[in-house]
Amino acid sequence: MLGFTIAVGFFGFAHSRTINIETDLGAVANNDSLSTCNANTAKINSGIAALSAGDTLLVPNETFWVQGGVVGYNLSSVVFQIDGTLKWSNNMTAWPRVPATPDGKVKECMYFETVDNITFTSSGTGTLDGNGEVWWGYISYLIIGENRPRIIHIEDGGGILFERILLR
Repeated sequence: MLGFTIAVGFFGFAHSRTINIETDLGAVANNDSLSTCNANTAKINSGIAALSAGDTLLVPNETFWVQGGVVGYNLSSVVFQIDGTLKWSNNMTAWPRVPATPDGKVKECMYFETVDNITFTSSGTGTLDGNGEVWWGYISYLIIGENRPRIIHIEDGGGILFERILLR
């Protein structure tokens, strides 16, 4: 069940929702098991897919382990409020791959396409922790080259605001 708030504007009735990934979508905090990472990613993606203009996706002040492939398409005028931490798995062998790529290209941590007027914010300092040491260390670079996930990739986007977010 999705939570929501109602706002009344000067020109009529508008609706906006705050979707909490824990209480509304069932994401599990503080568990780094691969099954939890995959389940949390799927739940967050379902929340992103349900966003409409004026909505907020809330990551509460806890750590939520996820897997690569958090995605959003065709979003406009939404807020990602990251009050806690999204932390990506460090399991390189289980990292999801882009289908039908001959080199097994890994999926980005977060990928957004065709987005406009998107805000990434927090009430303090939210964190996107890509667990990069396993991917970006000197030895890892020699082994895997450029086939590593970026923490966020936005394609065909405009009006994007990042504030009070730590990218680790």
